[in-house]
Amino acid sequence: MISNFAISLAGATAVLFFATSAVAAPNERAARLDRMLERMDTDQSGALSYDEFIARPNQRFEKTDANGDGILSAEERENAKAERSARGGKPGQKRAGLGAGLLRKMDSNNDGDISRSEHDAHHQARFSRIDLNADGALTKDEFIADMQARRTAFKDKRG
Repeated sequence: MISNFAISLAGATAVLFFATSAVAAPNERAARLDRMLERMDTDQSGALSYDEFIARPNQRFEKTDANGDGILSAEERENAKAERSARGGKPGQKRAGLGAGLLRKMDSNNDGDISRSEHDAHHQARFSRIDLNADGALTKDEFIADMQARRTAFKDKRG
């Protein structure tokens, strides 16, 4: 027969488990954000300039643009995705879905290709959206505010 103490202990353990899980998720997101900002902040100023913000997307664009014509074709994007998968990257469904959505946003003329100007316009708009005080530098607080706003908008959209 299970004692009341054992039942209470099991209940308390479950509550503690779920409470710490809920706290761990935001803490892990904050730690990931810190690591990302530290990598991107090449001048160690504590904020990202536009040049620091755009450096990695530019590198990915140039690497993906295999023929160097300034346009990311569907074939070039698929080849890059396959190459990432072969290297052990994360080609999973969730990531692929997010990538497809991002590409649709970037492809402003809906021709199926991403030109350098579409790429740059997308990232400039994103930088401006995150830069709440329009000082030309992105801080951790601005990134957090942007993530919270996008999370709220996503929840509102889902109902």
